Amino acid sequence: MTRVFSYWLVLLACTPLVSQPISVDTIRWAGSEDDRINLVFLGDGYQESELDKYITDVHKVVDHFFTESPFKEYKPYFNILAIKVVSR
Repeated sequence: MTRVFSYWLVLLACTPLVSQPISVDTIRWAGSEDDRINLVFLGDGYQESELDKYITDVHKVVDHFFTESPFKEYKPYFNILAIKVVSR
Protein backbone atom coordinates (compact mmCIF):
# COMPACT_ATOMS: atom_id res chain seq x y z
CA MET A 1 0.00 0.00 0.00
CA THR A 2 2.80 2.41 0.91
CA ARG A 3 4.61 1.71 -2.35
CA VAL A 4 1.49 2.53 -4.42
CA PHE A 5 0.90 5.71 -2.44
CA SER A 6 4.55 6.75 -2.89
CA TYR A 7 4.29 6.10 -6.63
CA TRP A 8 1.24 8.34 -6.97
CA LEU A 9 2.81 11.02 -4.81
CA VAL A 10 5.94 11.11 -7.00
CA LEU A 11 3.83 11.09 -10.16
CA LEU A 12 1.73 13.99 -8.89
CA ALA A 13 4.82 15.96 -7.82
CA CYS A 14 6.41 15.52 -11.27
CA THR A 15 3.31 16.41 -13.26
CA PRO A 16 3.35 20.00 -14.49
CA LEU A 17 0.27 21.88 -13.47
CA VAL A 18 -1.17 23.91 -16.31
CA SER A 19 -3.93 26.37 -15.84
CA GLN A 20 -5.77 28.47 -18.30
CA PRO A 21 -7.51 31.77 -17.76
CA ILE A 22 -11.25 31.42 -17.80
CA SER A 23 -13.92 33.86 -18.74
CA VAL A 24 -17.35 33.85 -17.17
CA ASP A 25 -20.40 35.40 -18.85
CA THR A 26 -23.39 36.32 -16.74
CA ILE A 27 -26.44 35.12 -18.65
CA ARG A 28 -28.94 36.05 -15.95
CA TRP A 29 -28.43 37.60 -12.51
CA ALA A 30 -31.44 37.68 -10.21
CA GLY A 31 -29.74 38.47 -6.92
CA SER A 32 -27.32 37.33 -4.29
CA GLU A 33 -25.83 33.89 -4.90
CA ASP A 34 -26.60 33.04 -1.27
CA ASP A 35 -30.35 32.98 -1.78
CA ARG A 36 -30.69 32.03 -5.45
CA ILE A 37 -30.31 28.86 -7.48
CA ASN A 38 -26.99 29.23 -9.27
CA LEU A 39 -26.95 27.38 -12.57
CA VAL A 40 -23.54 27.24 -14.23
CA PHE A 41 -22.84 26.04 -17.77
CA LEU A 42 -19.39 24.71 -18.56
CA GLY A 43 -18.47 24.99 -22.23
CA ASP A 44 -16.22 21.97 -22.48
CA GLY A 45 -16.02 20.77 -26.09
CA TYR A 46 -16.08 24.20 -27.72
CA GLN A 47 -12.91 25.44 -29.39
CA GLU A 48 -11.70 29.05 -29.20
CA SER A 49 -13.35 29.90 -32.51
CA GLU A 50 -16.68 28.48 -31.28
CA LEU A 51 -17.08 30.46 -28.04
CA ASP A 52 -19.66 32.82 -29.56
CA LYS A 53 -21.65 29.78 -30.66
CA TYR A 54 -21.34 28.37 -27.13
CA ILE A 55 -22.90 31.52 -25.62
CA THR A 56 -25.65 31.42 -28.25
CA ASP A 57 -26.30 27.75 -27.39
CA VAL A 58 -26.48 28.57 -23.67
CA HIS A 59 -29.05 31.30 -24.37
CA LYS A 60 -31.14 28.83 -26.40
CA VAL A 61 -31.09 26.26 -23.59
CA VAL A 62 -31.93 28.87 -20.96
CA ASP A 63 -34.78 30.31 -23.04
CA HIS A 64 -36.27 26.85 -23.47
CA PHE A 65 -35.65 25.96 -19.81
CA PHE A 66 -37.85 28.84 -18.64
CA THR A 67 -40.76 27.92 -20.92
CA GLU A 68 -41.47 24.82 -18.81
CA SER A 69 -43.07 24.53 -15.39
CA PRO A 70 -41.99 24.78 -12.64
CA PHE A 71 -38.97 26.67 -13.93
CA LYS A 72 -40.90 29.51 -15.56
CA GLU A 73 -42.62 30.23 -12.23
CA TYR A 74 -39.29 30.28 -10.41
CA LYS A 75 -37.32 32.25 -12.99
CA PRO A 76 -36.75 35.16 -10.56
CA TYR A 77 -34.79 32.81 -8.31
CA PHE A 78 -32.14 31.74 -10.85
CA ASN A 79 -28.69 33.13 -11.49
CA ILE A 80 -27.16 31.70 -14.66
CA LEU A 81 -23.50 31.83 -15.60
CA ALA A 82 -21.57 30.45 -18.56
CA ILE A 83 -17.93 29.51 -18.07
CA LYS A 84 -15.91 29.61 -21.27
CA VAL A 85 -13.55 26.66 -21.24
CA VAL A 86 -11.58 26.25 -24.45
CA SER A 87 -11.11 22.70 -25.71
CA ARG A 88 -8.17 21.76 -27.86
